[in-house]
Formats: sequence, C-alpha cells, structure tokens
Amino acid sequence: MPDRPTTGAATRYTNLRSGQLARPASRVVKPGESLWSIAATELGPTATDEAIAARWPQWYAANRQLIGPDPNLIHPGQVLNPPAPSRPVPPTHQEK
Repeated sequence: MPDRPTTGAATRYTNLRSGQLARPASRVVKPGESLWSIAATELGPTATDEAIAARWPQWYAANRQLIGPDPNLIHPGQVLNPPAPSRPVPPTHQEK
C-alpha cells in the first residue's frame, strides 16, 4: 500500500520530471488564519520558526495586490496564489 499522509499533514506537490516543488493551486483563506499559519501549514509540522518566518513574506509578496498594505489583515474567503517553491526536494522512493 502506498504511503498516505495523515490528516493535517502538509501536501507535497512535486514535478516528477524535475524533482522541483510544483506550484499548488490557489488557497482559500479560512477563518482565523494568518500568513504565518498558512506558511506553517505549507511547510509541515517539522518547520522551524525561522523557516516559517522566511516563508510567510513570500506568501505576502505573491498576494500583495489582493491583501493590501497590511500583511496582518487577510480575510476569510480571499483566494491566495502560492508563492514560487522555496527549495527543490529529492524524489521519494515511489517517485524514483
């Protein structure tokens, strides 16, 4: 049986040909979310505060026109486009 992520696990989008992270589909902001929490969810449960602190501004930069001048003010229902992937990932044993 193939490995399956657990509920709440970060989803990994990989371009199988290049080994690069692929840009996932847009994301709808849920009540109570912030750019920090969105970046933390994207990076997964092992993400460090430093990694999240580096990633959330990328989410803001990719969506600044929609969000406006205050990155702390996002609204439920807004549709955010993910930023470009921040790093390549090696293929899993199933992808080799």
